[in-house]
Amino acid sequence: MSRFDPAWLDVQYNNRARIPEHAQIFERWGRASAHARENAACRIDVPYGEGPNETLDVFPAAQPDAPVLVFIHGGWWRSLDKRDHSFVAPAFTQAGAMVVVPNYALCPSVSIETVALRRAPEIRASSPNVSPMPSSASLMPSRLSGVSRVTMQRPLTMA
Repeated sequence: MSRFDPAWLDVQYNNRARIPEHAQIFERWGRASAHARENAACRIDVPYGEGPNETLDVFPAAQPDAPVLVFIHGGWWRSLDKRDHSFVAPAFTQAGAMVVVPNYALCPSVSIETVALRRAPEIRASSPNVSPMPSSASLMPSRLSGVSRVTMQRPLTMA
C-alpha cells in the first residue's frame, strides 16, 4: 500500500477501528461533559455565525481579563460535537482561564477548507458576543490559546 493511497489514509484516520473501547471513551466524555455543563457557570449555544452548527459554549473565568482557551473538538472533520468536550473546561477555568468550545459544520456537508477557515470567526466572536467576557487586552495573542483534541500535547498560541 502506498503511503498516500486512499486506503492507507483511511486506516490512519480511523481511530475508532484502532481503539476498540472508543464507545466507552465517548460515553465517559459525555458524562463528564454533562457534569461540567451542569456544575459550572457557562453559556451554551452562543451563535457566532449563520452557518450550520456555528455556536460556542463559553465557560467564563472567575476573574476579569483572564486568558482565553479555545478548544476545538476533534472528530476528523466528520463527527462529534462540542457538547461531547465540555469536560475540558473545569481544569482550565479552575486554573484561571476562560474556555470557549466551538461547534462547526462537518464534512461532507462542507469542505475541510471551510472547516479550517471558520475557526477565525469563532475566535473573533468570543469578545463581542459573550458576557462576561475579558477585555480586548485579554484577546491579545499572548493571552489567547487554541488547542484541539489532536494537538493537546502542543497548544497553539494564536498570532
